[in-house]
Amino acid sequence: MGTIIDLTDGQDHDVLHTTAADGLFGGTYLDGQPLETYLEPDEQPAYVLQNKKSGLEIDGQSSRTLKPEGDFQAFALVTDLRVLFVVGQAGGDESLSLALEDIVETTADSGIRTSTLTIETLEGEQWSFPCSDDPTAVATHIENSAQVWANAARLLDDVEAALGSAGDRLSQGELETAREGIDGLQETIETATTRIQEVGPAAHAQIADRAAELRSWLTALERQLIASDGARAHARAHEAWQASEYESAATSYDRAIKHYQTALDVEGSTPTSETLWSRLRAGAAERELLRVGPLVDADTARRRALALADPEDAAGEWERALDLYRDLLGLDWGKTEDGFVANHDLIREQTNDIADDAIGDHYEAGVEWLRSGDKLAVQDRQTQATQVYERATEQFQHAHNLATEIRPDRLSEVETAIAAAEDRLDGTRPTDTVPNDPIAFEPSEDTGDELPEDESPVEDGIEGLSFHDSMSTAAQRDDFSADPDKSPQFESSSSESTSVLDQIQAQKRASTDTTNDADAPEATDADTDTAAADIPLEELQERLEALDGETLRDLVARLWDANGWTTSVVDGAGDAVYDVVAMAEESNDRALLWVVESGAGPVDRTVLDQCEAATQNSSRTDEAVVVTTASTTPSAESAAEQSGVSIIGPAALARRLDAAGLAGTVPTR
Repeated sequence: MGTIIDLTDGQDHDVLHTTAADGLFGGTYLDGQPLETYLEPDEQPAYVLQNKKSGLEIDGQSSRTLKPEGDFQAFALVTDLRVLFVVGQAGGDESLSLALEDIVETTADSGIRTSTLTIETLEGEQWSFPCSDDPTAVATHIENSAQVWANAARLLDDVEAALGSAGDRLSQGELETAREGIDGLQETIETATTRIQEVGPAAHAQIADRAAELRSWLTALERQLIASDGARAHARAHEAWQASEYESAATSYDRAIKHYQTALDVEGSTPTSETLWSRLRAGAAERELLRVGPLVDADTARRRALALADPEDAAGEWERALDLYRDLLGLDWGKTEDGFVANHDLIREQTNDIADDAIGDHYEAGVEWLRSGDKLAVQDRQTQATQVYERATEQFQHAHNLATEIRPDRLSEVETAIAAAEDRLDGTRPTDTVPNDPIAFEPSEDTGDELPEDESPVEDGIEGLSFHDSMSTAAQRDDFSADPDKSPQFESSSSESTSVLDQIQAQKRASTDTTNDADAPEATDADTDTAAADIPLEELQERLEALDGETLRDLVARLWDANGWTTSVVDGAGDAVYDVVAMAEESNDRALLWVVESGAGPVDRTVLDQCEAATQNSSRTDEAVVVTTASTTPSAESAAEQSGVSIIGPAALARRLDAAGLAGTVPTR
């Protein structure tokens, strides 16, 4: 038998299993355990080289020679992990191991009687193992395996370096740079693990272990990047909403939600799943709130304008409301389940009404400035009068611009007012008395109310001028619409009509009432008496606990309406969505209401968490309330106390309905 054995031929070779004399050339060639005991699990042997006397020689920084003693022998075992050298020694064999990944070059030097396998390492050492057979095939095998090992290790080294750099970029907020840094790393890892398979199972296992660690690192970075993309989109949604860019905000919310969902599907611990779920719930709740957000924002501006006493201030607010209602008309409604909640016909009708109000208040402000100018003119304070007439002209011009664009039927009256103001600026002014009707003033008719003797002179300039005394409250301005003799020219449209929110809610209730009326039996005197009679709170609570979710939501909305709020029930509300949005008539505060019927099970902390997330992440919400006919878990009660979310249970709800006079509207089973 030769001194080089090919172990890849599929045969079972005794050299691996025994140290007995019947091995290679007879005699005892190892004092301790056979070669197979040195192998690691799955380590695949390929060649065995043997010599009797030469042993192993190492040249380098720490040169040394290991030779077998007595009749023992020296072996070089080539595997898919290393070249293992075992030298027989009395009292205990000596072994050294050279990893394939540390090998730079392998050569075979063949002589007449002796050949040498020489291996050069990364540290510059040369390991020489003489044998009598030609080791060329062994050298080629080691060379090829070492190159594959080096290539796979280098690829993983590159991946590790890239991951470290990407992590640094991510911590500095450079998301795009970090993303570019990890692009293609997964493919690189796969290349390394695929190539090493040709070396052997143990080699593949070692590379695969390291690859698994790098994959986990890569996955963790991907999770962080995706979550950061979600947070960035979430922030953009907030900014867009604040700027009233509603469709852009909706798009950003959708992206944020998608990123959060994707991040949850990616393994990793940063951010935690709890954090991602919290962000996802908040984003989903805000996205649903945005569906009515444009309508609520527009209606808020309308209510603010309606409450202003000063017609000039009100006119400016009407124009802001008009811009918001115009934006509403341009929104993408109802094409998807996430479309904005609105009624196009009602919006258009209210937009026209608001335009009328804006024109009317600009006109009214112009009339009052014109009258103030006339007061100055009869005092012969012409310079100040000119300044005031210019203010009047400015207000009439605002009214003219709006009428030209939206209400051309109003142009004639506004142009008459502009002409009156321009006549004043051209010098046609009252001299003796202040005209009763400043628009219809003619110089030949310089009659009217004389300036009161006790009226204080106006200071120089117009900053101190005010015409609020006759228009001190919004209620007085509303009276003009009821008494045409008090109104300058235009009636206030919005003061006589309900808002779009009111009308939408009214339509929903009318539809519900119609349906209920169609299905309900004809009312009897007994039914009427029962509805009007006092209902014990215990019985009322039992009725509430028997209500289904839809009926309970409508009842809660009516309760808030009865207490001075404008409400809108959100159809198709889900786990992360409020059920009712309410806006206070006086303060414009907004509340989100979650309605949980008894059949849905107890209110747990999850409900409170989503309520808290909705209020904390939205500057558009002032209060969150859970109204329930079910029980409440202790953890939910604790969360409510900490977060400030209000819980109205069945008993409290019954008392509120009774106080609001709505107890009789709660249906029986």
